[in-house]
Amino acid sequence: MSEAKEEVVTDITNPDVVEKYRIAGEIANNCILHVAALCCTGARIVSLCDAGDQFIQDACGKIFKGKGVEKGVAFPVCISVNNTMGHFSPLADDQTCLAEGDFAKIDLGVHIDGYVAVTAHTILVGEKGPSTEEIAGRKADAMNAAYWAAECAIRMMKNGQKSEEITKMSQEVAEAFNCKPVSGVLSHQLDRFNLDGKKQVLMVFAQTDQAVENFVFEPKDVFAFDMVMSSGEGKPRDERTRTTVYNRRPETTYQLKIKSSRQVLSEINQKFPNLPFTLRNLNQKTVKFGINECRDHGLVEPYPVLYEKAGEIIAHIKFTALLTANGTVKISGVPINIDQYKSEFKLTDEKYLALLQTSSKKKRRNNKKKKAAATSEEKE
Repeated sequence: MSEAKEEVVTDITNPDVVEKYRIAGEIANNCILHVAALCCTGARIVSLCDAGDQFIQDACGKIFKGKGVEKGVAFPVCISVNNTMGHFSPLADDQTCLAEGDFAKIDLGVHIDGYVAVTAHTILVGEKGPSTEEIAGRKADAMNAAYWAAECAIRMMKNGQKSEEITKMSQEVAEAFNCKPVSGVLSHQLDRFNLDGKKQVLMVFAQTDQAVENFVFEPKDVFAFDMVMSSGEGKPRDERTRTTVYNRRPETTYQLKIKSSRQVLSEINQKFPNLPFTLRNLNQKTVKFGINECRDHGLVEPYPVLYEKAGEIIAHIKFTALLTANGTVKISGVPINIDQYKSEFKLTDEKYLALLQTSSKKKRRNNKKKKAAATSEEKE
């Protein structure tokens, strides 16, 4: 009789899984830096999004060659400016360009074998690239709110932490800078080939019928923390910008009536069966009308482009972290020079100031002590 096939461990107790997450995070961070460097006055946003997606594909193409490992874009590059909340990844004919002084949010994701790292970063657009000048006013307020909330969140992600305490923190840090977390934004547990795991954290206590189950963090959790802060009311508005980012919902079935819809769904199932995609990467002859029937019957989930009130500012910071038995490991999220953002407000809550004095990095095992103890035991 043949031996039973050994079951593959797909959580972060498996070092190979951790390594795939680490590589995905490294590529995501490098892509953020690559796209940010291209953000200058007059740059077409669609060209920047394409450049970012291509960067991910090229980087992934250099690793795990010939091993049958799926890898690539886990969330298409989106660049949303000023009061745009997110998910702006326009079609090829779109002529929207960056302007000097735009507050640009770059959002993307990478996966290696289905293990995903997502990240988002906010910059001020300068004439020839990201501006390094000091920034004051509401842009500085929103950025400080997002930054310090993210810094608190990574320190609060520990075994036994109650999820609702992170929601409370997000609100209170935002209030310290006279800002609001954007309503409806969730931080998600990540599973293999899945950006929307069972565990979810509200970034602001629901004022509508939106609700999630409270939980406590535990080892093996992988989370994407999404800090989206508004200088305004934090209430999303639909201004009828065309949605271009979707995700296949494989649990939903429906017999489509229109030929172009069936063609679009077939292409999605072949190219993007599990993770989000942009319509730019589908057949443009069929997708324009075919995607509508797929959406209307729940076969795909849209990521709409939403807005804050005109004149307000959105800052966005996102990172991915692993909760291991030895502590928290942040695998994505690039450094921010928060001293560049001169807010008139400050975080004064003592519990958060004390939290920020603690380290956000994983504790290292003291192997020397362990070896010494083992040697001592052997001598005895």
